[in-house]
Amino acid sequence: MNTNLEDNIREVMLKSSDKMENRREEVWENILSEISKEEKSSELRSKYKTEENRNMKSRVKLLISTGIIAAMFMIMIFSTNKGEAVFAKFKEIFAPKKEVTLNLEGMPENKELTLNESKMGYIIYYDEDLYTLTSQEDKDLIEPKQKASYAPEVFMEITQTASKKPQEIAAELENQLKSKYKYVIKENETEPVKGIMIKAKSGNKGEDVIIKYHVIDNTKGGAIVIKEQYFLEAAEGHGARFHAMLKEFKLVNSEEKKVLPK
Repeated sequence: MNTNLEDNIREVMLKSSDKMENRREEVWENILSEISKEEKSSELRSKYKTEENRNMKSRVKLLISTGIIAAMFMIMIFSTNKGEAVFAKFKEIFAPKKEVTLNLEGMPENKELTLNESKMGYIIYYDEDLYTLTSQEDKDLIEPKQKASYAPEVFMEITQTASKKPQEIAAELENQLKSKYKYVIKENETEPVKGIMIKAKSGNKGEDVIIKYHVIDNTKGGAIVIKEQYFLEAAEGHGARFHAMLKEFKLVNSEEKKVLPK
């Protein structure tokens, strides 16, 4: 199955499934449109002209009209290795547990992380053995279970801003940090997340505070803001663990979740 067709059908179905009952015909026409584009290629023209495939289209339309999750059936109908890989990827994204390899003080360590689905439209895997995750009205907070009274506060805080662009938020955060800290940098990043990173530290001693902001486009006109705070001595401990958690951060939507079996 052509990769672009597969992606386009998946996108059409994911965007449309939430309104399936009210927009059955529109959804079906969108699917036919994508299939028709593919039929223009000589390789697939004869395939889609067969009676069997014309009947298949009718069966797909019937499935959609009964409200069955269309994206799943599209993958099943186009039963190719690529289609199976797409479905496997969805299952992988929402696995309740995931094993990752951490690099702690130069030594690799395998760790099982736990899935958290946030009402802010993202998922993240966190270390449930060492950290707590609490969700409040406007933020999610990850904190160590064991806290040293002599050490600076350690946490990762995730919030969302609905009306400001990432660039605007990043500029504001940079100015705030520069008014308080001597060492401040801002740069675009692709890892552990894709966005804008602003980092500040209070000094070069073990107890000096490190702050990192990751500003991510939420694709809805606003931004997700992730704030990490730890201290220099904990950079290879808490810092490395936060980094591993953030590598598993992903924006998702309700339609994607519907593709998975219950």
